Amino acid sequence: MAEARQEALQAHRERARLAVRHLRESTILRRQVLGPATPSAAITRASGWRARAEQAWHDLARIEALPISEAVQYVRELAARAEAERQAAERAQAAREGRAAQLGRPRPSTDHGRTGPERDGLGV
Repeated sequence: MAEARQEALQAHRERARLAVRHLRESTILRRQVLGPATPSAAITRASGWRARAEQAWHDLARIEALPISEAVQYVRELAARAEAERQAAERAQAAREGRAAQLGRPRPSTDHGRTGPERDGLGV
């Protein structure tokens, strides 16, 4: 009976050790994959990327279906819209930075939530 208790205690300790190791390794992996973002922020970001990809597929299908002259005009309209959105985002960022400066807060990071080509200013 004492031997069975000892084995059960040893199994319990091993299970606890493995649980701690699993938690530590999963935390390390999450940080490697997501960086400082929380899983919910990453899901939100992925959802936005998915929506943009779907819109791009829609735009591509429309471009391919249009005669060349109309496709050129449509691409120019898309580019103008994208530029207007970029400028609006820059104005919003400048406004946030201005408010933060007035409140004496450190400047917000412009890289927050962005990775790879977006962060490096190459766009996506």
